[in-house]
Amino acid sequence: MPSSYPSPANAPPPERLKIDSDPARRNERSPTRSHAYIPVTPSAHPPAIHANTPPTSTSKTGSVSVVKATAVPAPMSFEGLKKELNLGTGKCGSPTKKEGNPPCKNPNPGDIGSQIKSMTALTQASAELPRELEKLAELALCKHHIIREKKAARIKLWKKGFPIGDEKAVPLEPITDRIKSVLDCFSPNTSSYTCVGAKQDSDTPCLMRIGGKRALKGKRTIALIIEPDNYPHEDELTCLLKVLASNVICHHHKGQIPDVVAQWKHRITMIYEAYPAQEQPLKSTYSTGFLRRLKGDPAKFWDDADDKSAFRTEIEKDRPSDDLACYSLIQHKIMEPLKKSELVEGYVYAYEVEGNEGFVKIGYTTRPIEVRSAEWKVECDRAPKVLYPLGPTEKIPHANRVEGLCLAELKHRNMTVICEACPKRHIEWVKTPAAEAITVIQKWTNWILTAPYNDSKRQPSQWEVDNEITSWNLRDEEEKRTGDMLNFMDELLCQEATIVGGDSDRKPCLQETSARGRRYQKRCLQ
Repeated sequence: MPSSYPSPANAPPPERLKIDSDPARRNERSPTRSHAYIPVTPSAHPPAIHANTPPTSTSKTGSVSVVKATAVPAPMSFEGLKKELNLGTGKCGSPTKKEGNPPCKNPNPGDIGSQIKSMTALTQASAELPRELEKLAELALCKHHIIREKKAARIKLWKKGFPIGDEKAVPLEPITDRIKSVLDCFSPNTSSYTCVGAKQDSDTPCLMRIGGKRALKGKRTIALIIEPDNYPHEDELTCLLKVLASNVICHHHKGQIPDVVAQWKHRITMIYEAYPAQEQPLKSTYSTGFLRRLKGDPAKFWDDADDKSAFRTEIEKDRPSDDLACYSLIQHKIMEPLKKSELVEGYVYAYEVEGNEGFVKIGYTTRPIEVRSAEWKVECDRAPKVLYPLGPTEKIPHANRVEGLCLAELKHRNMTVICEACPKRHIEWVKTPAAEAITVIQKWTNWILTAPYNDSKRQPSQWEVDNEITSWNLRDEEEKRTGDMLNFMDELLCQEATIVGGDSDRKPCLQETSARGRRYQKRCLQ
């Protein structure tokens, strides 16, 4: 960064806006907030340096230089390393999305002891450390925290627990990663993305949800900011930071934008100066039209079109190979006593979104589907097209159980969608023709209307009470039917065909069930 790069102006902070006291607005606030927010401080004082920036010292002239880390003797003891890695309890330990981000209590899926023992002599300079940390992650992290973003964050934290070793051999963290840590507006350990502003006269975060569209705009802006061509150019960097702030700060705290931008800019400047000199273009490489748009209203830099990009998806390692392999999942779901959430009536729905035809989302809601549909649009910035039900419909009993049975039957088509607009992994998507998804929903809806569950009036155990399991069980006659899952599923298929098309559709149904029976017998003989 050029030495002439300015520090934040010596000006008084802008007056903060009062938070709207309207209860309806308060309801928009997220119940949890896990990522760092930026409290407003008087800009007459240099902003504090984020703990994640490279170790630096500031001279009297204001220049910044890298501070050498102090080497720590290696090797570490086995117990000492376990403690440093926060793996001494036999639990995953990753931060959860609950309020305060308490550590995950799921057990380690593998034996971490031998892996940790093999790492006691390693240092941050060891070439094999990244590979060994990946192995440790596979053994230590539960299925909810082994996903890419959360695993990377945990590995980054683990690495800091190892001795420095040879200081000259420790690779510098990429400058782009350092800048991302300053612009930490989108933590994966939160239930929703919220405003990074601070409440009036306090250091507590705002918690107002910013919505999927603004979250996507913010992420796209960060992608531009970390491009090496931008941070040596003061004007472009300042404008992009204003664009980011306008999308991650709510309307209550617009007055905080100048200070927030100044803090970000100051910290990015210090990071850039702390790294070795890099060749940079003398002037911006952006087009004239882009620069003109950049100089305009920051809130209008990005258009407001709904997201139509292709999904980013993952497939679970243990996903069944075909429909017959799902029978055991269906049987298990049918046999489970109903939970409290499965006692209420609701709607089971299916929808798709533009740009991802062939993907169907199956879910349930206790509220009108049009209300839930509007929420999807805000949360995920995609316009849902409802496939089922079409038109007015009545609520069905045990809607949550029906949803679970539909997803169990289509588990071999299941795709996890990693949403960029909200911090969620949507697990209810299936890659299947819409007609098939609708048929499955109708089949299990008709079955649940036969009242297959009844209240046994038995006294639940304490464990069942803690897990909200009720005394509603499958009827004895239905339990006998599910003893032969092939025959049970064939009966449901033929019943559905008769309901939809009458007896004329029963013959094709019987042909299909016969073919499926032959496949099932072949599978059993293998």
